Amino acid sequence: MIAKYMYKIKNGNQNAILLLHEIYGINQHIKDTANDLARNGYDLYCPNFLGVTNYFKYSEEEKAYNYFMKEITIESGFEQAKEILIELNNHYKQIFVIGYSVGATIAWLCSATKYCTGVIGFYGSRIRDYCFIEPNCPTLLLFAKNEESFNVEKLQNELEKKPDIKIEIFEGEHGFADRYCRNYNEDLLNRSQKMVKQFLKQFF
Repeated sequence: MIAKYMYKIKNGNQNAILLLHEIYGINQHIKDTANDLARNGYDLYCPNFLGVTNYFKYSEEEKAYNYFMKEITIESGFEQAKEILIELNNHYKQIFVIGYSVGATIAWLCSATKYCTGVIGFYGSRIRDYCFIEPNCPTLLLFAKNEESFNVEKLQNELEKKPDIKIEIFEGEHGFADRYCRNYNEDLLNRSQKMVKQFLKQFF
């Protein structure tokens, strides 16, 4: 696997989730999410795109963003994710990709491959740069309505023209599903988690 560091939870399950982090790296939010998903019967793999053991703080948002976009890039993250998916296909019955923010955009790119069973993306704002992607698997995209950088409803109208896509827009802000984020909303987290479970349940 290309990723230098990988956060893993392996319990011998038949199905796996590739969890893709935000610009900050593998922080407590990502670890909590991995643990929650593992308790529901999945092996978890989370590559560290940053290539270091530490992570950026939320107060370092601009620094984290610039580092990711200049030193890592979405395209490189996708190539790493694809290589991992290819390897995981040798060991698991079904493989799902779940991503947050920039990780959601990478997950969106993964949806066009033949290596994943389903894709879920939380507030992947940069998906707007990749509207040409045609998903090859069922895809669930969860957005915050209040995004400063783009019009969410316009993106929704563009993406819903494609087959096998479900989009839900929550009345909240970017990061609503992250308990450690200033935009955290408990109600929206619970609602989005319910949608994720329902989405995954359809495959069993």
